[in-house]
Amino acid sequence: MAYNANGFFARLAERQMKGVDQAAISNEYRQFVYSDGSPVIRNRLVSMFRPVKTWLERAAEFGAKESHRLGVVEGRWPESLQRSAQFDLTLCEVLTKP
Repeated sequence: MAYNANGFFARLAERQMKGVDQAAISNEYRQFVYSDGSPVIRNRLVSMFRPVKTWLERAAEFGAKESHRLGVVEGRWPESLQRSAQFDLTLCEVLTKP
């Protein structure tokens, strides 16, 4: 949300979760309970967050490749480079690939 990308990620999550059995995923998370029996995960839409791990892994791989290509230490990009729009299209392509 800090970069106003929440709309992009919400639509991407919807697209990637089409055809996924939401009820089965919700049931999968019901097994996680505290010792008093209360649920650890209360959000019924937890399945919407499933793609996040994949997105982070893809973004990390892309960042590592770009760091190498640019000769910048991975994880130590200057702020101006982090905010540069030059990576937007490629990053979106990386995140949305099937």
